Amino acid sequence: MKRKYILEALNINISIISSLILVIGIITIKFLTPIKTIFIIFLLISIVSFTIFAYLSKKKNLYNTGAFLSFLLNIIIIYNIISLNNQYNYIENLITKEYKYSTYNIYVQKKTPTYNNINKLNGKKIGMLKNNNQNVKEYLNNKVEINYKIYDSLPEIINALEQGEIQSFIIDESTYNNQNVESNYKNKTRIISSDQIKNTK
Repeated sequence: MKRKYILEALNINISIISSLILVIGIITIKFLTPIKTIFIIFLLISIVSFTIFAYLSKKKNLYNTGAFLSFLLNIIIIYNIISLNNQYNYIENLITKEYKYSTYNIYVQKKTPTYNNINKLNGKKIGMLKNNNQNVKEYLNNKVEINYKIYDSLPEIINALEQGEIQSFIIDESTYNNQNVESNYKNKTRIISSDQIKNTK
């Protein structure tokens, strides 16, 4: 029984540490809304608190429930940590603090309904700005095989899209919204993919 208690104590400690790492990642990456982030934090605190309560309880059924819950929680948390780190590399960033993330959208013309997701762009051409293009390329290379064309400005990209030189373009949301682009043209484009991509150092 002593060994059983030691294993569960270790299990709970893993839950606490991994929960902290996951929460820090969620806050750092900012890919969830504040309300969802608060909900996740509250849920983790509640579950971990229950497992600690169950561990201290003398009731066998409650102890076993807590042990199973903490084991299941660890699997879910560790899986999500690995998934987030593979995509955002946030664990390294916690140490080096080199990167911040921005929301990048992939735009296509509304009149091309064929391109309804990023996979439909396989083998096509995509435009992007010089700034941060290396990080954008790394992101896209993990998603789809696509040819890149680099431009100096957003108006150049839009002109290339109109002329058929490219089939889509990728740009960070804030830059796109702040650029002096004709509003009627914005109404002719649509977003088919959106994700967080790390900024250039």
